[in-house]
Amino acid sequence: MTVQRLKLAGVAIGCLAFLAAAPGVALAASKCDAGITKAAGKKEGCLCGVYAKSQAKNLTPDPAKIQKCKDKFSASCAKAQSAADCVFQTASCTSKETDVDNDAGSLCNPSAPTQASKCDGGVTKAAGKKVSCKCGVYAKSYAKDITADPAKLQKCTDKFTAKCTKATSAADCSVQTQTCPQIEAAADGDVAALCISDATTTTTTPGSTTTTTMGGPCCGINPTKLNFTTSTGTGNCGAVQLSNGSVSKNLACGGLFTGGGSNTVPLPYAVPDMGSSLTKVSSCSGTSLTLANLTSAQTGSNRDCTSVGCLFGPPLPIPNPGSTPTSVCVINTVTTNASGTADCSTGASSLNLPLNSEIFLDGDLFPAAPGIQVCPVCNKTCNAGSNLNGPCNSDADCPSAGAGSCAGSNKCHGGGNDGLACTPADSVIGTLGDFPTTHDCPPPVAMDIGGLPIAFALTTGSTMKTGQTISGQNNVFCGYCRDNGGGSSAGTGCFEGDPSPACPHNNGNSSCTGNMMPVNCCTGPGTGTCFGVCTAAGVPFPCCTGVGTGTCDPQAVKACTSAATCTDGNGAWPDCQQRNPGAFGPAGGGGHTITETGAPAGDMTDGLGHASKLVSIFCIQPTFNATVDGAGDLPGPGAVSLPGTAQLLP
Repeated sequence: MTVQRLKLAGVAIGCLAFLAAAPGVALAASKCDAGITKAAGKKEGCLCGVYAKSQAKNLTPDPAKIQKCKDKFSASCAKAQSAADCVFQTASCTSKETDVDNDAGSLCNPSAPTQASKCDGGVTKAAGKKVSCKCGVYAKSYAKDITADPAKLQKCTDKFTAKCTKATSAADCSVQTQTCPQIEAAADGDVAALCISDATTTTTTPGSTTTTTMGGPCCGINPTKLNFTTSTGTGNCGAVQLSNGSVSKNLACGGLFTGGGSNTVPLPYAVPDMGSSLTKVSSCSGTSLTLANLTSAQTGSNRDCTSVGCLFGPPLPIPNPGSTPTSVCVINTVTTNASGTADCSTGASSLNLPLNSEIFLDGDLFPAAPGIQVCPVCNKTCNAGSNLNGPCNSDADCPSAGAGSCAGSNKCHGGGNDGLACTPADSVIGTLGDFPTTHDCPPPVAMDIGGLPIAFALTTGSTMKTGQTISGQNNVFCGYCRDNGGGSSAGTGCFEGDPSPACPHNNGNSSCTGNMMPVNCCTGPGTGTCFGVCTAAGVPFPCCTGVGTGTCDPQAVKACTSAATCTDGNGAWPDCQQRNPGAFGPAGGGGHTITETGAPAGDMTDGLGHASKLVSIFCIQPTFNATVDGAGDLPGPGAVSLPGTAQLLP
C-alpha cells in the first residue's frame, strides 16, 4: 500500500513537519511497535506449534512448552516497550498476551483431539506460521517506517496454501474441519487484530510532539465492494501429475475439467466470460479485507449477487461431440452466502462460495446449426440455407446461404423464451457455436435432471489435491460410499443413493416386511423402490414423488474419505471409491495429483481493475443418470481456473 508523505511549507514559524500515512503503517519508525508486533505473531505461532504436535500425536498440549512460549513473549514485549516510542501498540503486555492467547485458542485449538491426525497437526501448524510470518513483515515495516512488502506478504500466503493443501490430503482431520480458505480467513483476522495499525499522524513543533490516531481511508478508497469479472484465458493454470511427478495433462486457464480417469467427454469446457460476482467488504483493517455476501437488492440483480439463490455466471454449456444426446446445460446458483478475505496491497483473495449446479440434459437444441447448441443461445437468425430460422453468429453458421444470411436482432433460440428478445451475457467462445448464452434464455424445464452440490473454494493462490488408495482403488480424489464388492456386498457398482432397482436399497422407517408388504413399493424385508413405475406424486403408490421417481429409501449420496465412513447401509455400500480412478480422462487413470495455480491482482488501492485468476479443486457427486455418469465418469474430481479482473469499489 502506498505511503504518502506530505511535507508542508509556508506554515507558522517553528513548525518542522507533518506526515500522513495509509492504514497499516506507523508514520514514525518505532522499535516498540515493531517489537511487540513481532512478539505477538511469534507467540501465536509458538502456541499453534504446540497444539499442532498434540493433535498429530493425540496428546495433551505440553504445559512446559506453552510456558516457554509465554516466557519468550514476556521478555520480548518488555524489551520492546523499553524503547518508549510506541505509536499504536499501546496496550499493556499482559493485555496483549491475553489477546494472543484467545486468538491462538480459537484458530489452532478449537477442540480437543480425538485421534492422532496428520491433517489436524499440519493445518494447525500452517495457520500459526502464517500469523507469525505476516506479523513479522508488518513488524519490519514499523521498525523502518516503510510500507509492508507485498511480495513478502504474498509469500506468507503461498506457504500457508501449500502446507494446508498438503495437510488436508491426509483426510483425517477431526479438529480442523473447515476448508483451507476458511482457516486462512481466520488467520488473517488474527493478523489484522494483533499486528496491523490504524492510520496515524505525527506533528512536531518546538518543545512538543503529538501523535494522533486517525481514521484515514482504508485501502486508499474505503472500499465497500469487491467485484470479480471473468474473462477468457490463455496458457495453462494447472496440471495433473502421475505418481512419479511427470505431467500427464495440462489444465488450461479458463477451462473446467471434470470426472475421473475414464471420462469420455472432450475437456476442458469453456467457462463463460463476462460473469460478474460482487462481494461486500464487511470490514477493512490495514490491508486486510473481510468479504461477505451481497443480496440481489443490494446489487440490483440476481446475476451478480453472492447470497443464497443468486446466479453464478451465465449458463454453462457442456457439449459432448462424441455422444450429442449426453450434452448438458448447467445453471449455477449460490447455496451458501459468500465469505472470504482479500488483501488490497497484494490482491490476494480467497472466497468460499458453495454452488448448486442444476443439470439440463438438452442434447443439441438445433441439429441443423453448426456445432452443438446445448444451452439456448442469444444471437441472430439464419434467413436462408439449411439452418433456416436457426441460430447464427455469422454467415458461416448458415450453410448453403449467401452473404447477409445471418441477420436480424438478437433473440432466444431454444428454451421457454424461444423467439423473445435477449442480451448476450458472454462472448462467442471457441468454434462449437454453443455461445453466447444468457439467463434471458433459460433451458427447457422438462430437461432438468437434478442438481449437484459444488463446494467452490476459490483462491488466488495455489491449490492441490492428491489421490488416495481406498477400498482397493488407486488415485481416489473424491470418494463416495459404494457397493463394489467389499465385505459381503453384492458388488453391483452402485453408489449410495442410486434409486435404480438394480441397486441396494434400505427402508429407513422399517415398514417393509416383504415383497409388496405392507405397501406395493416394498421389494423385500427392509427394502423397496418405486423407480420407473410412478406417474405422479402418490400415484399409483404412496412412495411416488413424481413422474418416474419415488423410493422408500431415505439414503442420499454420501461422500467419504475412508471405508470406515460407509457404515450407515448395514454393509450395503461398504466401499469408498469414485467411479474410476484418476482424473480428467480419457486415459487419466494414472492421475495422482491435481494442481491449480491462481494469480493475485496486485495493488488494488487505486480502485481500478487488475488482472487476476481464481482457482478451485472440488468433488462432483453422481447424477444417478446412467448415461451422464458413464460419459462424464462421475463421481470424480473437478478443477477450474477463472481468469478475470478484480476491482475494489468505493
